[in-house]
Amino acid sequence: MTNCMLQRHQRNGATVVEFAIVAPVLFTVIFGSIEFGRALMTTQSLEEAARSGCRVAVLQGATTTEIETEIDRILGPAGITNRSVQVLPTNYTSSARWTPVTVTVSANYNDMSWLPLPNFFSGKSYASTCTLPKEYTTGN
Repeated sequence: MTNCMLQRHQRNGATVVEFAIVAPVLFTVIFGSIEFGRALMTTQSLEEAARSGCRVAVLQGATTTEIETEIDRILGPAGITNRSVQVLPTNYTSSARWTPVTVTVSANYNDMSWLPLPNFFSGKSYASTCTLPKEYTTGN
């Protein structure tokens, strides 16, 4: 055997050891990127849902069911089904014109994660709020 072939056979084990050292770091970066991207996407979806739900809430004749339907329309494609919605003031349908109406949409990140692993964002709750003025006068 030549000297070059002997050296090649001696390096086979080194490749496995190098991969064993680099693989955990590589997979941590990959899964971390996936989780961080998902967190950004869900935060953006919650913001859009709050804005859209608030837009419905300030219109004349809006009901809580219509607000929640609009919020679910936005959150559905993002895979967010377990969420909570709060509309303030609670008597927004009988409030005076230009009264601020606030819609808050929140969800727990554990219900939004794609990975079945414990992650950096677990246990965190995300909320998004939008406030718009009521656009009509009660009684019109």
